[in-house]
Amino acid sequence: LMTSSEIKTVDGKSNIFAAGLTSAPAFKGGGGLLPIETDLTGDVSSVSFSATGLVNCCGYTPDSPPDGVSGLTNVNNYNGISGIKAPNQMMLLGVFLGSGLPSGTAPSIIDFNTIGINFTTLAPKLQQTFFIGDGVTSSGTSQTFTVPIGATRLFLGIADAYDFSGDSSYYDDNTGSFKVTITLNTI
Repeated sequence: LMTSSEIKTVDGKSNIFAAGLTSAPAFKGGGGLLPIETDLTGDVSSVSFSATGLVNCCGYTPDSPPDGVSGLTNVNNYNGISGIKAPNQMMLLGVFLGSGLPSGTAPSIIDFNTIGINFTTLAPKLQQTFFIGDGVTSSGTSQTFTVPIGATRLFLGIADAYDFSGDSSYYDDNTGSFKVTITLNTI
């Protein structure tokens, strides 16, 4: 197993649902910024993360760590990318894409209210938004994310919406950023 790492800054305005697009959508309250992209070409089999920093919504002082703050998120699918259901808000998320634009019917939404955020491994599908948080379990074990077949890119961002429910929106008043170390594991 070979590994390589890179460090990225994910702005609080980084819109996970703009993954693969060339400009952020014109959402109500602003479409924010394009999410941060990482190239996965070269037999990357899994990815792990370590994230720090603080973000917030609504122009408030950043106080939400990568795992987010307590409060439900239930954001709808957008443009072929699945929505997200989670027990927290303003958390670091990811989505894997192939080489083209996201398209077709979005995969099922992963309900992190049901599976929790303390998993050790996760195998999301292409175009399926997933929780990353700080990249470790509550006991400090690094979480591993299996790269789906056909994935050539990974995007990092945040899901935002009015009251964190319904259609994605209101990115332009978000504050702060996360610093994320991405570790790519190749076979």
